[in-house]
Amino acid sequence: MGKCILGGHPPVGGQIGYGTYTGNGAASQFISLGVTPKWVLVLEDGYATGIWNVSGLMAIAGGLAISGKPASAPSYGTSVSIASNGFQVYYDTQNYRVQANTSSTSYSYIYGT
Repeated sequence: MGKCILGGHPPVGGQIGYGTYTGNGAASQFISLGVTPKWVLVLEDGYATGIWNVSGLMAIAGGLAISGKPASAPSYGTSVSIASNGFQVYYDTQNYRVQANTSSTSYSYIYGT
């Protein structure tokens, strides 16, 4: 995980950080940051985030979660949510409509505190 401090952005004492994780295929996985982010953006490496087509079905892989507002899509579910000291990513093990924790898949993220 990397960190950088930008003059004037975010507010004094805030930080922007980034990193990667590998999905484990479980229904959810906690990604520890050591701080509670105000927002986090997750992207599946090599693809744009959001809703995309998988074998004729639409799926959501990543997205922007803001404190109190998880990344989700109606009728699909939540893909990313803010948690204490990090964030949670999800994988729909039955319908495969949420894919932010697909087994052996690399994801990148950026977050702000």
